[in-house]
Amino acid sequence: ASAKAIGSSKGEWGTYLSGGIDSSTATSLMKKLVPGLHTYTLGTEFGNEYEDAGELATYLDTNHQEIFASSEDATKHFERAVFCNETIDGLTAETLAQLSVLSTAAAKKVSKVVTGYGADLLFGSMLRHELYMQVTGVNDLQSLIERTCWSGEFSPFFAWSLGIEIHHLFWDPAVMNTAFRIPDEANFDGKHEKVPLRNLAVENDFMLQGHAFRI
Repeated sequence: ASAKAIGSSKGEWGTYLSGGIDSSTATSLMKKLVPGLHTYTLGTEFGNEYEDAGELATYLDTNHQEIFASSEDATKHFERAVFCNETIDGLTAETLAQLSVLSTAAAKKVSKVVTGYGADLLFGSMLRHELYMQVTGVNDLQSLIERTCWSGEFSPFFAWSLGIEIHHLFWDPAVMNTAFRIPDEANFDGKHEKVPLRNLAVENDFMLQGHAFRI
């Protein structure tokens, strides 16, 4: 329902695809609504997810592009994210900088973009990242959601400044309310996070089992 509501708007669409289950699910859903979907994957000198993302993009038959960000690019977009969003939180600025690099590339061909951001929060994954919890000073899902709201992590201003309309598919009230009711033991099986998303992706033929159950 979230994807249909987002995708009902006309225009050239893209998604930011890392190869993980969040962005893969968002991309698979949007591909059913947008035949000429563009996908973009970010890489840096420290690593990339080109292989996993490229494999899914080929399977879904999207117009795929690998985006490389140099250290200079990262610094420039970090500063831009801080300026455009008036961000004072370093972790938030890092996320926005990544999205800004991708948005700059995407703006050449699309005007609207969907991301998979938000699923880590809603399906409990971040609660198992002890260092993140320690650094941010949060200790439960409610405080994590509140922190994300005040930090401006999902604010659209940086994207608007680049001519991009950005949509976070999971950051939707109905999706959030559903995710909150899933028991933690159902989300994590000891090996895979966000198990319900992975199972639904396979059961509904959004992607193959190998795509959905990557670690």
